[in-house]
Amino acid sequence: MTCRTRVPTLTVTQPDGAMRRTSSNADKAKAFREAFFPAPQLEQQVPLSNAQIERTFRRMTLGKATCQGTPTNDLLRNCADILVPYIGPLYRATFHLNYYPPSWALTETLVLRKPGKSDYQLPSSHRPIALSPGWSRGLNACITEEVQFECEKNGILPARHYGSRPGRSAVDARDRILYVYVLSSTDRWTN
Repeated sequence: MTCRTRVPTLTVTQPDGAMRRTSSNADKAKAFREAFFPAPQLEQQVPLSNAQIERTFRRMTLGKATCQGTPTNDLLRNCADILVPYIGPLYRATFHLNYYPPSWALTETLVLRKPGKSDYQLPSSHRPIALSPGWSRGLNACITEEVQFECEKNGILPARHYGSRPGRSAVDARDRILYVYVLSSTDRWTN
């Protein structure tokens, strides 16, 4: 005899604050969708400041390739103080006008050989390298910084999540594990 799992009748809070019980599958699905995927909250968007754009440019990794005919990370990083007064209004306009230039969304993917492989007839002996336009790379880095800040401010990521978080790295995770291990070892010896 097989048994199916069943979702019990759910109690849902209505917009007016009243409680309502739902028993149909369609109503339960709607209740779960609203609970798991709430509508995004529209907030006043803070435009990117010139200081933030310059800080982002100065953190860019040198020597990275970009699409042909677009500025490299080296140029953006080394000339940030000159470029930011001109590029800042353009970056802010992408938000105010809700427009992202189509040429900024195009990427080029090159296939390069991995060094030291014995047989380059195998696809696994190659790797893809994605090149993006330099201007969009700067804007995307600013947006990434904003998303990281909001995640930290609102506590969205779990405390033990280390990837893509400012001030956290694999070394920090290792040191935390060692610290916890040393504490637990000390407790064993003292008890």
